[in-house]
Amino acid sequence: MTPAPAQSGPRIAVGIDFSELSVAAATWAARELARDAELVLVHVIHDPPSPSFLREHYPRESLLELARAGAEQRLRDLGRSIATGLVWTEVRVGRPDEELARVASEYGARLIVLGRHGDRGGLRNRLGTTAERVLGWDSAPVLVLAEPSGGAPRNLLVAIDDSETGVPVLRWALELAKQFEAKATLLYVVPLQLLSNAAVPAAWIAPPTVTVANEAALRQAALNWLRTRIREAGAESIIEPATVVGLPASTILEEAAARKSDLIVMGSRGQGTTRRLLLGSVSASVLHSADCSVLVVPPEPSAKAARQ
Repeated sequence: MTPAPAQSGPRIAVGIDFSELSVAAATWAARELARDAELVLVHVIHDPPSPSFLREHYPRESLLELARAGAEQRLRDLGRSIATGLVWTEVRVGRPDEELARVASEYGARLIVLGRHGDRGGLRNRLGTTAERVLGWDSAPVLVLAEPSGGAPRNLLVAIDDSETGVPVLRWALELAKQFEAKATLLYVVPLQLLSNAAVPAAWIAPPTVTVANEAALRQAALNWLRTRIREAGAESIIEPATVVGLPASTILEEAAARKSDLIVMGSRGQGTTRRLLLGSVSASVLHSADCSVLVVPPEPSAKAARQ
């Protein structure tokens, strides 16, 4: 494998399967998101295993070579048509999520961009989309574009919690809000279970002298916490705070729809395992169900190292 070239500026990796949406995502990334960044266009060839008794009848190497040559030419043509800056092309063989994450790491890409595909049914849907699986690798933030031809985002919904992803999420939100001169709302969802007796084990039932949590008090405390985060980021004039009581994933989706948001920015706690893909997470649920584009930011390397 040829080492990645020395880096002279920020890089963005774009997954290309040559579908209309993936080409539109690459075009949007080149012309709207990062005109000065180097683009790394990545196509992954899926090589399904063949039974041993069929291998002599299946010209695997010849077919892979043809597919690789064709993909490399199409990536070069695409790069010339959409970008004015430096464009790298990578054709890999393997699992799309694994190879995309590997290329992003090798090139030091600060972002992975993907076009959203339609819903899929059956087991494949339950196991997650390529975007959800890429998130499991924690290689770089993943931006999934719902309508790449829609222009620059103007209304950002930034969902945050008190995990280690809060700082990078706010940093990305501030950068995008400035770049696109967009309106941004920093949202914290107060967990509904904090107001429910069902969240308290029977052995912990408090005596009558202990008061139950008050919704107004919880929301005010959350609002004060958000204002502190915004002030620390120097974003008082750019980002406004908001709190809502509810279930995190569904509430984020409802708020995005109500506010007509065209981009959701949120964190992922980096639980990249089969269990997370099967059972879901807040970020995976939002990524799968949102009508708008979604940027999911993983924990920073220092936070991941401390957690391990």
